[in-house]
Amino acid sequence: MKKILISLFLLFAVMYITGCNVKKYNIKIIENGYTFNDGVLEEYFPYGAYNFNLNQYNTNTNSREDYTFIIKDENQLNELFTEFEDINFDKQMVIVYIYTGIYDSKVKITEVEYEELELSIEFSYKLKKGTGSATMPKQKTLIIIMDKLELIEVDIEED
Repeated sequence: MKKILISLFLLFAVMYITGCNVKKYNIKIIENGYTFNDGVLEEYFPYGAYNFNLNQYNTNTNSREDYTFIIKDENQLNELFTEFEDINFDKQMVIVYIYTGIYDSKVKITEVEYEELELSIEFSYKLKKGTGSATMPKQKTLIIIMDKLELIEVDIEED
């Protein structure tokens, strides 16, 4: 029994120390304090999302299911936003992920991997157990500020 408890403790210790690299890359989720430029959210309206203004789903097969932007300088930031917090682009970058989601809950980053110029991020929703929180599929955004990395591709998925 003692060996099992020690093994479990060591397993949790290793998981705690290695974590999901959120702290390693100084990842911060931005939930407010920004404003998209006019027309940006309409231009990148994902397939399968419900448009409340038009009272219909986006069934345009030319639309993508999600859109990811890697912002590494002020000009790129200004293409998407009219208002955003100050970013030190010498050390930081912004990842913007626009997708179709069904939950209104806040998100948390569950895993981050960076290998060979490719960043992989997994997130999940902070759902309260025993409560219904799903809604009609709608356009959602996940905005992340993190340490600047050399990237070719970013893959973001819901856990």
